Amino acid sequence: MRFSTSLRTHPAVLAMPFIGLFFFYVFLTSTRRIEHLIDLPWAAQAASYAVHAPVPMAAAAAAGLTAVEATRLRALGTWDSGAVRPTWRIAVNPVLITVVSLSTLTAGVMAGGLWVVGVLPDLYALHLMGIVVVLLTAHAVIGFVVGRRLHALYSAPLVSVVAFMGISFPLGTDSFWAHHITGAINWWGSARPIRLP
Repeated sequence: MRFSTSLRTHPAVLAMPFIGLFFFYVFLTSTRRIEHLIDLPWAAQAASYAVHAPVPMAAAAAAGLTAVEATRLRALGTWDSGAVRPTWRIAVNPVLITVVSLSTLTAGVMAGGLWVVGVLPDLYALHLMGIVVVLLTAHAVIGFVVGRRLHALYSAPLVSVVAFMGISFPLGTDSFWAHHITGAINWWGSARPIRLP
C-alpha cells in the first residue's frame, strides 16, 4: 500500500483530532498547578511535568491503533503478498504513521508546558522527547505484532489496557527499577522547590 493511501486510511490519522482534544484537556487540567515551577524554571522539569500524564495514554493508543491497522491489513490480504514484499516493509508504514502522529501530539503537550513556564527546551528536554518516541515505537510494534495474530476486536483493547497499566502503575510507586523497565516518566523534582530569597 502506498504511503499516501496509508496516510489517508490509517486509524491513527483518523483518531488524531479526538486524541488531540483529549490531550489538550489533559494539558489544561494537569498544568493548573504548574506555577510553582515558574519560580525555579528548568526545562527538563517543566517538560517531564507536562508529559508524565499523556505518555501512558499515548503508548496505549499507539499499541491499540497499530493492532487495528494490522488486522485491517490482514483483512485486505496484504500479508498474502509476502513473496513480493517482505513483511517488515509492510509493517513500517503503519508503525511510522502511528509513532509520528502520537509523537507530534505529545511534543505539543511538552511545548505547551515549556511555554507556560516560560523556558526554552534544553538538551535534557530533547532527550526526554527521544525517550517518548522510542517508547511509542516499542508499543506500536507490539500492538502491530499482536494485531496481526489476533483480531482487532480482542487485540486492540488488550494491548491498550496492558500498555496503559504497565506504564502508569509504576508512577504510583517509589520503585525506580519499575520506572526504568516500563518507561514510566515521572516528573523530575516532584518535591516542591525551595524559594530563594
